[in-house]
Amino acid sequence: MSKLMVGIIFICLVSFFYIGSLIFVLIKINKLKKIEKTRFFKNKQLLITFYILSYLITPVLLGLLVGLITYIASLDSNNIPDSYFYGFQASYLIYVIYVLAIILIGTKLYKTMYIVEANNCYYFLDNVVISKENIVTITNNLKRSYLIISYNNNNFREAYQLKYSWKLKDFFDEK
Repeated sequence: MSKLMVGIIFICLVSFFYIGSLIFVLIKINKLKKIEKTRFFKNKQLLITFYILSYLITPVLLGLLVGLITYIASLDSNNIPDSYFYGFQASYLIYVIYVLAIILIGTKLYKTMYIVEANNCYYFLDNVVISKENIVTITNNLKRSYLIISYNNNNFREAYQLKYSWKLKDFFDEK
């Protein structure tokens, strides 16, 4: 039964971490939507994928795990075969790896979900604000996997990387 408790605790911790990061991204999107904007960039495919993963697939996986936990807990604790515990451990490890992959991949991609241009500045989801006058160049790397914005910030040149999209490149080219 201790194997079951460790799994439950681990699932709860990862789920709270995931829900916290989901709320963080949704709050940032709502803040950007409230800004009085001249124009904006919305990556519809990425937003749809984000909503499907957040509101459809993850709750289904969590619901299946909760069902498995209640089924194993309802059995007599002395007669539970080890195969049930192995199945539970495999399923909660898959859930944990899935959630951590979503969080890690999402941190690279969520910056390009919603970008606002207002007050002659670009506002991004991770609280980065780049003034249009300070932008030196907007280029991409050779493989076109990242869009790199070079800009001056307090007499220092900084670079900001975004996941490449030709629509995003066109958005920045329109000035």
